[in-house]
Amino acid sequence: MQSATTNSELLDTICLVVGAGVVVMGLFFMWRALFGDKAGRKPGCRRCPACWYDMAGVPGLVCPECGKAAADEAGLGRRRRRWRASLGWGLAVVLGLGGALTPRISRQGLAGAVPTTFLVWWAPVTGGPGVQSRRSVTLQFTPTRAIVGTAAKFPDL
Repeated sequence: MQSATTNSELLDTICLVVGAGVVVMGLFFMWRALFGDKAGRKPGCRRCPACWYDMAGVPGLVCPECGKAAADEAGLGRRRRRWRASLGWGLAVVLGLGGALTPRISRQGLAGAVPTTFLVWWAPVTGGPGVQSRRSVTLQFTPTRAIVGTAAKFPDL
């Protein structure tokens, strides 16, 4: 029989893997919705900006399908941006991040959602009891050790 710690670690791993998968999938499809249409890159590919009708053999700038007139020739070669789809996939990315961070937030509170690297970087800036401000910290390198400001004094050996 597995211990409670092992089950908890397994659940944490499952949440992380599923959440990361949703984030990667959401980023991929969001990129496809915004930049994945190759019509703008093909030379001579002309499409109606309203209905996306292929106007490769149509003379002029008026679409025979819907009647929309493009402003210029460049207007027929633009990429098709699917803003609603990209917004939906962006929401999936946010939900995937939430799912991946759920175990950490449940253990550490809302501060668990903030990356540890950011917390370490931010701590000297905000100050606090016994913490020197980041702006006054200077690094002095010697061949054997690094001394941070005047807070760290090492005895000479």
